[in-house]
Amino acid sequence: MEPRHDLSTEDASLLYELQRIWHDRYRLDVNEDGVWSAQRLTGAAKPITADTGYEVRPLIARDAIQWNREVFAGTTHSPDSTKPSTRKAKVGGSCLCLSTRSA
Repeated sequence: MEPRHDLSTEDASLLYELQRIWHDRYRLDVNEDGVWSAQRLTGAAKPITADTGYEVRPLIARDAIQWNREVFAGTTHSPDSTKPSTRKAKVGGSCLCLSTRSA
């Protein structure tokens, strides 16, 4: 992605950091009006938007959790409910490892 030259140093650094973390799952951008956006690479969900990078960061994390739930819908837990089960799935090139523990 072409670097933005109209962003502050702090915003450019945060955009780079978020792109580095989420490059395989989200397309991140800041438009000319300063609105931050993140779109799932699958395009399946509405874009996430916020006024700042610090506001969009937890929204992406929350959406990623929801995305994981969608990916793992219908999976089963460990037969022994006293032991946590670890499930792995490939999503957008990243290995997601989830540990679940029954209460």
